[in-house]
This record gives sequence, structure tokens and C-alpha cells, in this order.
Amino acid sequence: EDLSGLNSNDLEAAAEYSAFWIPEDGRAGDIMPYYEDGVYHIFYLKDGGGSSAHPVYRVTTTDFVHYEDKGLAIDAGASNSQEAMIGTGSVVKTAAGDYLFFYTGHPASGAEVVLVAKSEGNLDNFVKQTDFSISPGEYGFENDFRDPEVVWDEASERYICIVATRLNGTAVLARFSFDAELENLTYDGILYTDTRGFNVLECPDLFYLDGRWYLTYSAQDLSLSGETDGTSNAMLAPADSKGCMYYLVADSIDGAWREVSDPQLDGNVFYAGKVAIGDEAMLVGWAAQKTVNAGYDYEWGGNIVAHVLTANEDGALNLTYPKAYASYFDVEQPLLLEGEDGAETDSLSLIGSGGSYTAVAEERPEARLSMNVTFTSDTEEFGFVFGLESDLENVVKVTVNPSAGKVKVQYGENGEMTSRHLALEADTEYRVDVFSEGSCYVIYIGGASLTFRARNTGNKRVAVFAESGIVQFTD
Repeated sequence: EDLSGLNSNDLEAAAEYSAFWIPEDGRAGDIMPYYEDGVYHIFYLKDGGGSSAHPVYRVTTTDFVHYEDKGLAIDAGASNSQEAMIGTGSVVKTAAGDYLFFYTGHPASGAEVVLVAKSEGNLDNFVKQTDFSISPGEYGFENDFRDPEVVWDEASERYICIVATRLNGTAVLARFSFDAELENLTYDGILYTDTRGFNVLECPDLFYLDGRWYLTYSAQDLSLSGETDGTSNAMLAPADSKGCMYYLVADSIDGAWREVSDPQLDGNVFYAGKVAIGDEAMLVGWAAQKTVNAGYDYEWGGNIVAHVLTANEDGALNLTYPKAYASYFDVEQPLLLEGEDGAETDSLSLIGSGGSYTAVAEERPEARLSMNVTFTSDTEEFGFVFGLESDLENVVKVTVNPSAGKVKVQYGENGEMTSRHLALEADTEYRVDVFSEGSCYVIYIGGASLTFRARNTGNKRVAVFAESGIVQFTD
């Protein structure tokens, strides 16, 4: 198919989002995954499709490549009700085989509250319950009081409920607990207090993996600068914002919680991720939409993006791609590289290319770019370029800076679109995998991921580059 004449909007309209699923008539917001019997049930807040009240919808998948839309799960209430909008929550299964969906009721004005819906024997028929709620006022919390993460604690035989809220002007994660009948509610104290000035530590998640407990959250950063669409949320913060996902680790469900050396998960385009554990631990979040490459104009909600989580011996988390990507992104394309004999080759050595780019392949709307990379200690930067034409100002550039311990994405030579910490060592081989559908991209390198947006790509060329030193790109 010839896509050479398509512009940015045409390319986006033609994108077939499968691995990075998105509703046909809107965007996927905060993710609430639940795993059972080989199936990942991905509940999400839907934006668009005739509603701005963020009702909960559901899709299912077994491999994070093929999705089945299950439609509406929990609708918002009347515009003047306590749940004029629905906020994030979590799903648990009871001993009786029923399912409880704890969620946020967000009124047009006033305080948010924690509510619950119940579905008997399946995940298909959630009915809102009226005899359970948790409100912030009696505990001294502010109106921001949302995103209940509920798990069953076998030791205490009680549900633990973590709520993202604010206390005395500071973002905190508060812990409550109650019994199997959703009675005898107690406030158990503060699990974690923010010290960086975030507004709310949104969408907390609590899970057990490889002998340790993990507590994740998405930091809502309202310290905005640059151009925005007027909405306040972390996805509109500039690239140097720390509004992204973080995690804590503990040896017990009761703490004490500690940070690892690099507590960040992905960058500030990937948001509101939560974990469901089946054959693998899957971190599922959303990639913010972007209408243009320049500026900071991200939109709330976007495509579903999933990462596989694994843990090191010290508790640090690694991220990689779902297994099914290998078979889904499996159509090999010829490289634009020739050896000294004029034959096609799958390796390239760049010696400080001084700002020039070496084209390696023609782009496709859905693609995987995979290679091994090794660099010498005097390498300043190396990376990858998407959307390459004759005009170098309009490319999307992914740059790895080993000395700074950073990977960043930028539009041409303009400011960053997103970035994250990345510690790599010279003279060590690293596997690099980049997956893309439409404008949604994820790069995996050195146990880290970085999700980003690249508009007006998919019908041009992919290139590599190096600044100083020697960088080897091989298959």
C-alpha cells in the first residue's frame, strides 16, 4: 500500500491499533486490569463516544495484541449526583465467587468518595451498592479522595483499601481496612507522603511479586508551563515534569516502604498504569494522545499500552514487551544497508557521525525495529530517528545520552517531548526493541521502557546516529 502522499492526520486515521488498542469512538483513560482463567479484563475510564463523565468500559485480551470489546461496565450517575463522573478503582473477587468493583464517585462540586458495585458470579453485571462508602471529611482529608486500590489480606482477614488523597496541603496515600462484609471500617494511617509537590498520587496499586510487595502510583503534576489545552493533569506537564509512574517496595504488606535507586516507571506519556498478574505480571496503562509533534499539547487518555514486569534480586523492576509482540510484528522488511561488496548487511558501525543520520529502513504504519547496540566510553550520544525526509527539522529523535544517564525524545532539535533516567555501561551489548502503531511508540532498552508519540511518521524512513565515539548496531 502506497502511503507516501498521506499527511499526519491521514496517517493517524489509517492506523490499525491492535497491540496499542484504543476505542473507535474515544480514548482509553485510567486502567483497572483484572486477571482470571487466562483472560486479562481491562477496565478503563472512557473519554469521548458521547460522554465526558468517564464511565467504566471493559475490553478483554489473552495476549495484549488481540482485544475484544465488552462495552459498558459501570455508568456515571446524574449530573447533580455524587457520581456525576466516575473515577478509578479496582476489582476483587469474594470468597463467595462474586466480584466487587470499588470506584470513585466524583461530583460536580464537593468531595470525592469511595463507592462499590457488585456483580454476582461473573464480571458482566455490576450493580451499584448503596450501603458502603468512604468519605474524606471525618478523617481530615481534602476533597481530592480517589482511586481506591483494594486487596484481601489473608493474615488479618480484612480488605486493605489504599486511597489517593491530600492532607494539610500534601499528597498522601492513606490506608483503610474493613471486613469481608464491608463493615467495621477503620482508618489505618498514612502509607506514604509526597515530598516533591505533586497534587495527588493517583491510581495507586498494591501487588505481590517474587517475594516482595510493591506499591505504585501516578504522580499528578500541576506545575504546568508551555502551551496546554487548559486542562490540569499530569499529561499536560512539560517534559521536565516528574509527573509519571513511581513505585515503592517492601518485604511485608504492612511496609516499611522504600524506594529503589531508580523508582520511575516509563516516562510522562505513559500514565495511570496498574498491574494484573497471570502467567506474567502485566503493567497496563495509557499513552496520552498528541495532535502535533511540537509543544506540550497532550490530551487526557489515549491508547492502551502494556509492559511485562520482572524483578531483580534487590527488588528493582524491569520492563519488557508482551511475548505475543514477537509473532504479531513478524513481517521482515529489507534494510537500506550495504556492505563493502554492495550486498545487504544487518550491521552498522558509526564513528561519531557528527549530526548526520544513516537511514536503515523504510517506515511502515505498524513496525518493530530490533537490534543490539554497543558503544564505546567516549560516545556522547546515539539514537534513532523516525519520519526522516530531506527536512531534518521535522523528525522525531530518540537520543540516548550515556554520561547523563538519560534517554529523551524530541521533535527535531526542539525541546524534549518526554524523557526518563537510563543507566547504560560502555562496551556492553544491549538489546533495543521499538514497537509502533500509528503515532504510538514504545522503546525498550536496558530493562527500561519509554512510551512516546510521533506524529507524521510511518511513510518515511528510520535512521540511526551517533555523536563521538563508536557505536555498533547489529542484529
